[in-house]
Amino acid sequence: FFSYYIPLMELGLVVGFIVPKYNKAVNVLTIVVVVVFQFSLASLIVRGIDVDCACFGRFASTPKSALIRNCGIILSIILLLFVSSKNDKLQNCN
Repeated sequence: FFSYYIPLMELGLVVGFIVPKYNKAVNVLTIVVVVVFQFSLASLIVRGIDVDCACFGRFASTPKSALIRNCGIILSIILLLFVSSKNDKLQNCN
């Protein structure tokens, strides 16, 4: 079920990133999605299940490496939100 809908959801998020009007909402939704994936990966680690989704090739082939990768993704999105909010404040001052 999820393997069919997750790519569609991810495609929707990508389209949202392209449309500037929706950037902030898409950033927040992406963080939510990645956090849900983080909990799923943590659950796999706790239960001792080693799954290789090969989403990023050899870079994140284990749940532990995927956790690290996802933390980087979350931090990057938070940085984007911070920079875009600063940008908005600067544009409103002019």
